[in-house]
Amino acid sequence: MIGTGMESVGPGRALAVTYYLPDEWSRSTPVESIVVRTVLGNPSHRIEQPEWEFFGNLGIRLCLGTGAARQVRREMGVVILRRVGPKPYQRRHQVDQSTIDASTLPALHPVFTRDVANNVW
Repeated sequence: MIGTGMESVGPGRALAVTYYLPDEWSRSTPVESIVVRTVLGNPSHRIEQPEWEFFGNLGIRLCLGTGAARQVRREMGVVILRRVGPKPYQRRHQVDQSTIDASTLPALHPVFTRDVANNVW
């Protein structure tokens, strides 16, 4: 599935792989390692001008709120890699105004966050 995902990602775009983390501390498949090694290659053979670059990773906890407490129901991991190419903010000068208007998110919109502002602008 990683290879199929890589094929569909254009220059400057990101590939995000999500996976569930195990519920208990035990041996498990090292998904993050497999994804990074599949996309970037073996660390000892990586080239200086790669086609892909590591972008980030994060963990997500899906919680159930019960009063003042919370109970973790599931945990997920996300690995993000980016195909080398123009950054999103650089491409804004290469598209027509209707595309920019359709992609604009008003700063007062509920999903607009500091994270969006810092990572998109």
